[in-house]
Amino acid sequence: MIIKIFAGAGEGKTTIATWLETELRRLGIEVQNSDAIQDGPGLEERLAILGNAQEPLKIEIKTIPYGAESRPQYAQDFKPS
Repeated sequence: MIIKIFAGAGEGKTTIATWLETELRRLGIEVQNSDAIQDGPGLEERLAILGNAQEPLKIEIKTIPYGAESRPQYAQDFKPS
């Protein structure tokens, strides 16, 4: 299974991926996370930032059969700096 996380720069993709990895491993599921947190604030601090009451992170979850997925236009247009 491949889980893809789409969002803009600084929106929490790495934080959510690391949290998901932690939870899946806790359940005994083998996970390969190619986007793990490498530096900066730790997971707990990052999650606290995303979960603030004034502007909480909003996530939409969709399941897409393999081979049927497409990249949203914003992801196609994104040019990393």
